[in-house]
Parts: sequence; structure tokens; C-alpha cells
Amino acid sequence: MIQALRDIPGFGKEHVELLRTTIFDITMLDAAAEMSREMASLLCAVHSKRAFCSDSLKIRNQAFTYLKEAVTELKRHAAFVLWKDPARLKGYASDYNRRKHAKRQSQKESETVKAR
Repeated sequence: MIQALRDIPGFGKEHVELLRTTIFDITMLDAAAEMSREMASLLCAVHSKRAFCSDSLKIRNQAFTYLKEAVTELKRHAAFVLWKDPARLKGYASDYNRRKHAKRQSQKESETVKAR
């Protein structure tokens, strides 16, 4: 919309004679140009405000990263400590990684079947 308001005055000034024949108020072209400048500055203010409000987002992302590292470390140690107890070890394994591994295995098997 900002770009359209910016383009209208340029287009209108190129075709002033046609606009005057249709009884168009030429001052509206200047108003559109002014409005596009105001809207552009408002948009800039909104974008800069969003950029400066990212402190809470940064803290949230850092907290998630630290938590993910701690959980990963716990799972690695659990796999080492609980290697003799498969029932307990299963609770420390990631369902996501298990599904991803199974999907890769099935893709490999389907590729070998197709190659034969």
C-alpha cells in the first residue's frame, strides 16, 4: 500500500492533463505522496520496535538451548549407565530419533530392493 501511494503521484503528474479533464483534484496527488511518507515512517518505527523487543526472545532461545544441551547430555549418560537394562534405557531414547532412524532404514531397504 505504501508503494502504491508512492507510485500514484508520479503516475498522476505524468498524466495531469487527463486528470484535469476528469475534474480530478490534483492536490490529492500531493496528499497521497505525503501519506506514503508518513506510512513509511510508521512502518520503519514498527520494524525497529520489533527489533529492539527481541531481548525476551533471545533469553527464551538461550534457555531452550541450555535445556536441550542438558537433556542431550543426560540421555548420553543414561545410555552408558543403563546399557544392561533395556526397559529403562528405552525411556531415555528419543522417539523422534527412533522414527527418523527407522525411516532412513526403510528408505535404504527400498533402494536396495529397487536396485535388484
